Amino acid sequence: MDRIDLNVLDDGSAFPVQVYGKIQKIKQLLSGKKIIVAFSGGVDSSTLLVLALKFAKEVRAVHFDSIFNSVGEKEHAQGIAKLLKIELHVMKKDPLACDDVRKNPPDRCYFCKKENFSDVVDLMKKLKFDQVAEGSNADDAGDYRPGMKAVAELGLISPLLAAGLSKEEIRQIARAVKLPNAEKPSSPCLATRFAYGVEITGDLIVAVGTAEAIIKARYPDITTVRARVHEGNTLRIEIDPASLERLLSKDASGLLDLGKQLKKLGFTKVSLDLEGYRTGSLNDLIKKEE
Repeated sequence: MDRIDLNVLDDGSAFPVQVYGKIQKIKQLLSGKKIIVAFSGGVDSSTLLVLALKFAKEVRAVHFDSIFNSVGEKEHAQGIAKLLKIELHVMKKDPLACDDVRKNPPDRCYFCKKENFSDVVDLMKKLKFDQVAEGSNADDAGDYRPGMKAVAELGLISPLLAAGLSKEEIRQIARAVKLPNAEKPSSPCLATRFAYGVEITGDLIVAVGTAEAIIKARYPDITTVRARVHEGNTLRIEIDPASLERLLSKDASGLLDLGKQLKKLGFTKVSLDLEGYRTGSLNDLIKKEE
C-alpha cells in the first residue's frame, strides 16, 4: 500500500484550481489550532483528518462505537487511523438509551448528535483544545439534516462544508493523498434505514445490518444497497439503479429466493424498490425544513 502523502496538499498542480483554492480555505480555518476530529472512517472524515494533520497545530481523532454502526466500521476506522499514525479515541455509545432517539422522530439525528458531540466537546475542554471538527460537506446541504442543528448549537466546525467541497472534490483530495478508502461508498448509520416514527430496537438494527450483509455477500458487485424498515416490520430494499437493472435482467429468480431468506430475519414483508437507491429517500415522507 502506498504511504499517505500529506505533502501533495501543498502542490497546487495536483488539483483543479477550484479544489486547491478550497484546500487553502481549510488551511486558513485550521492553521495554528488544536483540533479534535469526529472520525467515522468514511472518506469525508478521513479527508478531514488528513487536512487537519497537515494544517492544524495538534490533532486528536474520536470515533463513536455504536449499535448504529455497520459491521466492521470501528475496525476500519482503527485501520485508517493506524495508517495515519494517529491514536484513535473510541467512545462507546448506546443511542437507544435516549427515548428521543429510540422513538425515531424526524429530528432523531439532532438528539443523537447532541448526545455524542456533547461528550466530544467535554473532551475538547478537558484537553484545552480549540475546536471540534466534523465532516459534513457541501452536498449534505441539499438534504434534510436535523443533526446540523446540534453541530451549530455546540459550536462545532464543518471545514469541508465551510470550504464548499463537494463529495467528488473530497474524493479527489483523498485520491491525491493516497487514502485507501477514497472510493469507499457512503455508509450512513443504520438508524437512517428506519422510516420516521418506526421505533428502533436493538433486534431490528441487527436484522437490518444482517440483511444488507446477506445481500452484499450474495451480490458482491452491487455498488450500493439499503434495507429500509417501514411500519409493520416491512423491509424495502433499495439497490443502485445500474446494479438493479443488471439483477432484474439476469437473476430475477434469485431475487425471489432472497426475499424468502430475508423474511426469516423477522420481517413480515420484503419488497424491492423499483426506483432503486437514492440518497435520503426516507426524507421524501416528510416536509423538508425551509
